[in-house]
Amino acid sequence: MKTIKAMAKAISATIRRTLLMLTRPLVLLLAKLRVHPNLLTIIGFLITICSAWLYLSYPTWIAGLVLFAAGLFDTLDGQVARERRKDNDFGALLDSVVDRLSEFAIFSALLWRFREIPWQFALFFLALAASIMISYARARGEGLRVKTKAGPMTRAVRYFWIIIASFLPPFWFFVVMIAFTALAWLTVARRCWELYTFLSPGSAMSEDKERRS
Repeated sequence: MKTIKAMAKAISATIRRTLLMLTRPLVLLLAKLRVHPNLLTIIGFLITICSAWLYLSYPTWIAGLVLFAAGLFDTLDGQVARERRKDNDFGALLDSVVDRLSEFAIFSALLWRFREIPWQFALFFLALAASIMISYARARGEGLRVKTKAGPMTRAVRYFWIIIASFLPPFWFFVVMIAFTALAWLTVARRCWELYTFLSPGSAMSEDKERRS
């Protein structure tokens, strides 16, 4: 389990470093042109909606290619915001809302595409539910002053898996998505456990709250 955890962290870090390296010149250009980061967020969302529409009935590799473009915009907005010192609470809120809507759009399209075969429909329903719960656990934790990023399936990694799966033949597409769903629920479990260890009676945070009350 520790080996799998280490591998997942390494993959996530590699994806992030690669994206940052590839997009750095474009970030500097956009910052120089004074492009507002919120505009990039909206453009990325619109591209994601196009990808979701393509997932409804077009070859998955086309939709995956468009989703890759949307993912680039998703990394650009935060970088440009920091470069221009435009990062603020509203921008963070907008980014979070758009992220949730984007995931919902992609998985809803996949649910519709594979609606006629029960196990495939169930697979994407579980994948959608897990993705929502991963984000919810993190947001709920932050509301309770606990930061949790446990588990291998961060949002960037989830996008990476979907994009890779989109370029594979049908059999391997479903193999990857089954693994995606299993790891996503593992991430939910790990985040819930991490929150429990921080917030359960007897924990350091719980005792600190009792002292303050």
